Amino acid sequence: MIGPIPNAQSALAPPAEALTGTSHTGTSITGTRHAETPVYTDNQIETSVTTMQYDDMGRLIRQTSSGEPDVLFTYDPVISELQYSGLDLNGDGQLTLASEDRISYGTERFLKDATTGDWWIHSVAQTFPNLNDPTPQTLSESYLRVTGHAANQIAESILIDAQGLTTSSSSVLTRGNRTTTVTTILPDSDTPAQTTIVAGSVRCANGDRPSPRETGDGNRVSNPPSD
Repeated sequence: MIGPIPNAQSALAPPAEALTGTSHTGTSITGTRHAETPVYTDNQIETSVTTMQYDDMGRLIRQTSSGEPDVLFTYDPVISELQYSGLDLNGDGQLTLASEDRISYGTERFLKDATTGDWWIHSVAQTFPNLNDPTPQTLSESYLRVTGHAANQIAESILIDAQGLTTSSSSVLTRGNRTTTVTTILPDSDTPAQTTIVAGSVRCANGDRPSPRETGDGNRVSNPPSD
């Protein structure tokens, strides 16, 4: 069984104010690391220097390379998870959503379905593609079930792409014959894709009958065992 998308608000990027005063400004740098790499320019060997700067928690907050914009990193102040990363194109030492900075945002949270009470891991990846526009564009959103699995179900996931199309997948284990059946519902097909895995080996997909092969115990079989 593949359930509907959990009934909970999606995790979206926080407002631009959330970027103010966080560690990526470089005020809490406690360590740096340098790396030098030879590069070839106009038939001459030059040295490209990359410097990594870290805050007092040992997290990378800035990467500076010769001739390139700084790469800045911002972390969630509560759980210390990386949230924002991007190129500081305007050179002001911080990431600003409504600017020319090229910024990516990502988060991963436990989410409780308000209807069923089931728990999921909810992940969101976003970017800000338009110049001087703080409006995010969602690249992908995913849900991975943690609790509330159906009978014999061992995994369930839901993936929503940048166009809002949904792909759902469910894995059901038949322990008696070491068989896992993976059912995937694709957005461009009315027929679910189904793959059968026996003892870790893919044996057939959507009813295809594979050629005979040896199993781990030396037996030759043509079809997966039936339920």
